Amino acid sequence: MNPIYILWATPRSTSTAFEWMMRMRGDMACFHEPFGEAWYQGDDARAPRLTPGSPRKPGLSFDTVLQKMQAAALEHPV
Repeated sequence: MNPIYILWATPRSTSTAFEWMMRMRGDMACFHEPFGEAWYQGDDARAPRLTPGSPRKPGLSFDTVLQKMQAAALEHPV
């Protein structure tokens, strides 16, 4: 498996510019905020403002996001 690199940055930093520079290299798979959707809408969502009527995406979880990243790492660095 190829490596999986993670960039955590403060809001309004240049992290998106850095991400796009890495995308433009063309030699790795990039995921933009991969766990965000699972945080807000996944089966095990943990966002603090959730209500019973909040939208959900069945089958989406932190584990499925990680599995998707690991599958991509079989082909390219992530």
